[in-house]
Amino acid sequence: MAKRTLIIVGAVGNCLDIAETANACSEGHAFEVVGFLDDDEGLQGTEIAGIPVLGRLTDTNLYADASFVFGIGGPSSFRKKKTLIERLRLTDDRFATIVHPSSVVTATARIGRGSVILSNCSVGHNAVIGEHVIILQNSVVGHDSSVGDQTIVAAGVTLSGNVVIGEQCYIGVGASMKEGVEIAPETLIGAGSVVVSDIQGCRVAYGVPAKAARD
Repeated sequence: MAKRTLIIVGAVGNCLDIAETANACSEGHAFEVVGFLDDDEGLQGTEIAGIPVLGRLTDTNLYADASFVFGIGGPSSFRKKKTLIERLRLTDDRFATIVHPSSVVTATARIGRGSVILSNCSVGHNAVIGEHVIILQNSVVGHDSSVGDQTIVAAGVTLSGNVVIGEQCYIGVGASMKEGVEIAPETLIGAGSVVVSDIQGCRVAYGVPAKAARD
C-alpha cells in the first residue's frame, strides 16, 4: 500500500507527536513523514527525531507532491495560527487529516481537513471538528459538540455534550466543559479549569468555576 508523503509545518513540541501519529496510521491512511518546515534559523539543515528540517514555511512550493499538516501552536501563539496557515499558500486539498489508530471517532462525527487527533481520544456522536484543529492525547469531545477551526485542545480535556468552542481557541490541559456551554473565538481556557457557563467577551478565563481574567 502506497504511503502519502507528509510534511509537518513546525518542528518542535506537538509536531513531534504529530509525526509519531502519522507514522502509526495504516489501513488506507498511511503516511511517510519526510520532513519539517520551520522558520527557526537554528533548525535549518538539522534533523529532529531523525526527521530533517527541509526549510521554512514559505518553502511549501518546493514540494508539489506532498501533503501538509500544521503543527505550530501553543498558549502564547494560538491566535496567530490562521495567519500562519494562510502564509503557506496551499489549497485545501493539500492538507492531510490524521487520526491516531487508538482514538475512537464515531461514524457520525465530522473531522475537518488538516486536523489532527492524537492517541486515546474519543469523538462522540454528531460531533464536528473544524479545520486545522489539534486535539492532544486522552481528550474527549462529547456528542453534538463542535470545535472551531484552528483551535487547539490540550491533553486530558473533556467536552461534555453540545459544547461549542469557537475558532482559534486554546483549551488548556485537563480543562472540563459542562454540557451546552459556549466559548467565544480566540479564548484561552486555563489548565485545569472547569467551565460551567458561557465564556464570552474575554480573552482568557480560568479557575473552578472558570471566570474571565485579564491577559
